[in-house]
Amino acid sequence: MKRKQHGILSLVMIFTAILVAGIYFLYALNAPSEAPRIRVAKLIPDIPVPSAAALHDLGRLENKMHALAQPVLSDPQPVNLVPLGYAALKRKWNDSSGDESEIRTPFDYSLTFAFQSNSRRLCLIGGELYLEGADLPDSGKILKIESKRVLIKKNGRKKWVPLDETAKFVKTDKR
Repeated sequence: MKRKQHGILSLVMIFTAILVAGIYFLYALNAPSEAPRIRVAKLIPDIPVPSAAALHDLGRLENKMHALAQPVLSDPQPVNLVPLGYAALKRKWNDSSGDESEIRTPFDYSLTFAFQSNSRRLCLIGGELYLEGADLPDSGKILKIESKRVLIKKNGRKKWVPLDETAKFVKTDKR
């Protein structure tokens, strides 16, 4: 074979190799396989970003979320707790000075939920939602909230109130 035909022969061989590779690619593309196929992800929908004014309004509402979630009744009716076993507390007198000492009030809080994250801490005491640092209706104050207990200060005394072990969380089937 002459040297001048080597170029044509090279082109025929390259074209044949490309043609065989193309046929193999089309066959492999249409052949069923057990290997998972990679699909191109769908486009992400265009979600508008809230304006700076809307974000500012949301920031102001964040401080009021507790009041929005647990509204205070304007005229609550008093409840008679005697049938439920409630007994009025008796005051103790200090023998040395004759002055009235602190009323020994029990820390009988029912802590059913405590949540702790990097930015916020919440707890559910007696069915009411409280933030860390909130005042309780009976002159107590929540000093610290942890995931399993809450530190409450009342009448100068501090006490950890543990998470109520009787609180049951029931899963429900969504149908």
